[in-house]
Amino acid sequence: MGRPSDDGTAGPGWDPGVASSDSGAQLTGGDQKAYSTFPEAGCGGRRPAYSLRQKLMLLVFSMGSLLAGSCLAMMIPFFPLEAQRRGLSQTLTSGVFSVFSLTQLLTYPLMGRLVTVFGINRLYCTGMTVTALSNIAFGTLFRIESAQSFIVMCYVVRVFEAMGTAAVITTALTMAANQFSHNTSTAVAVMETMNAIGLSLGAAIGAGLYHLGGFALPFYSQGCFILCLVVLSALYLPEVEAPAEQQRSDFFSMLRVFVSAGENWLCCAIVCTTAAIWTTIDSSIARYASDTLGTTPSQIGLFFLVATGGYAVSSLLWGRLADRLVNIYLLISGCLLATAFGLALIPPLPGLGLRPSWWLLGLGLTVKEVFQGGAYVPVLNRMITVTVRQGLPADVATQAFTASVFGTVAAVGNVLGPVTGGAVIDATNFTFMVRCLATLTAAVGGAATVQALRIAWWRRRSVEEPLLS
Repeated sequence: MGRPSDDGTAGPGWDPGVASSDSGAQLTGGDQKAYSTFPEAGCGGRRPAYSLRQKLMLLVFSMGSLLAGSCLAMMIPFFPLEAQRRGLSQTLTSGVFSVFSLTQLLTYPLMGRLVTVFGINRLYCTGMTVTALSNIAFGTLFRIESAQSFIVMCYVVRVFEAMGTAAVITTALTMAANQFSHNTSTAVAVMETMNAIGLSLGAAIGAGLYHLGGFALPFYSQGCFILCLVVLSALYLPEVEAPAEQQRSDFFSMLRVFVSAGENWLCCAIVCTTAAIWTTIDSSIARYASDTLGTTPSQIGLFFLVATGGYAVSSLLWGRLADRLVNIYLLISGCLLATAFGLALIPPLPGLGLRPSWWLLGLGLTVKEVFQGGAYVPVLNRMITVTVRQGLPADVATQAFTASVFGTVAAVGNVLGPVTGGAVIDATNFTFMVRCLATLTAAVGGAATVQALRIAWWRRRSVEEPLLS
């Protein structure tokens, strides 16, 4: 049966539901073991159990994901107060957080290229070391007396920290694709769960350490802990390096192949939308809840803790399910539509016949977080599969490139979401902004539904046609 191209016409030898049956076709001999990926996504049946080596790798990379999440959240409770005491504006203070995502946006493509030059293990350890030293350096900045010099150095150190975490995330996703070929979505889900735990606990731990030892202790503690993890990584992580011919892969040639697949544009829309939902709601909901419901910061923190806990637990389930589904767009579309419904409950939107209340706010946040993971977790696996099907080899260079694109697109959502959402709130109100976000989510969910039906139709046709011939 032929494969449908982006305009719906058929091409030779492709079944759209078997996500990766050809993904290892270009590898032979020893390279097949080290670089093949996705034997058959969604093929069902028993999956091979993790080896001890895989468990160690997953442990190390999961801890890296947890620390990457905590780097974002740890300083939230106390850094704005420190900046306020120095007479710094809210704009400059917020920029310290925004520059982190902006730097990641700019450096993810570079990290994808560096994976093939230095190898996964060395780049991961380098990224963790830069992140650790950046944390320790940030802890010393309180000694700077000049407010202007203080904020400039905060920006500089955060840029280096973001570069380090970009290297960590890119290598972690690449390793998930390279070393967990039968369970890629599950491995990504585990790391996403740890990242969510880092985000939810980072602020609480940061506040507690700040109370115990002042500005420096949270950063010193995290920096030293990351350095310990670097030692563990150097001892136990196997080195995965690209052969010399893969190190010469041209970024723009790979990008042209990537963007030539229409399905990759849909995957990017899914990733960007889910990332924007997270950062837009997180940056604006506290003010809405306080003004409308009289909710205290501690109550908002509790809502986020419950919602993030739902995301952490459900992501593992979504990952295992995605690794067993033939047509993952059935999962993605359903989760996006459920996410749109969760967003609609938060204000709640006019037309639902509901009045704003704290329990609706908590329910909407929880529904949003639980189902967002089901849309986000399976996408990396599918993007690599589509890119390989489009003509790139199933090797570590392609995996690293696609992981860097995945991270870049997520960073675009992280950067644009709060800025655009804030502008809409300033021009109208929070409820209208949520309506726009829910509409966008439902539209992307509708596009995923169309893709799911398209794949189901081609699979049914591929089965029936031989019977009729």
